[in-house]
Amino acid sequence: MGKVASGVITVIDGERVVAMRIRGCSVRAIARRFKCSSEDVHEILDSFATETLTSRLRTHTMALELERLDRLTETFERMALAGDIQAGQLVLKIVERRDVLLGLAVPSRVEHIHELSARPSETTSTEKIRQAIERIRSAPSLPKPSDEGEDPSSVN
Repeated sequence: MGKVASGVITVIDGERVVAMRIRGCSVRAIARRFKCSSEDVHEILDSFATETLTSRLRTHTMALELERLDRLTETFERMALAGDIQAGQLVLKIVERRDVLLGLAVPSRVEHIHELSARPSETTSTEKIRQAIERIRSAPSLPKPSDEGEDPSSVN
């Protein structure tokens, strides 16, 4: 990648930038080393990530991981069925890992949702207001005051 800095073209070795970042060098340190801006280093790292993390790679990685898990399951399942308790525990862990990889693992907070739905629901503020309005509507109405200024409570 070439950059123009004060009329001089500098070439930044992307592979060396990535290697330095993998080793733990900061973006600033890399920029100082190559006499470029931090933004230049970020552009190289972004390009590396875009080229590396493709949907094709994700698909291949998932398929390979599933195959590895299947082979492990096959090996340890025979041992577990023969009575090896530790092998049985490994098989369960492998199955759990497979479920996570495939997105089949159920989130643990589902249990909490069931607990919440089992509790009796509390009255909402809207419902409390509705109940107050109904009480007011159903209350007996007071007599209207007369025009002569009489006390309505003294009228029989």
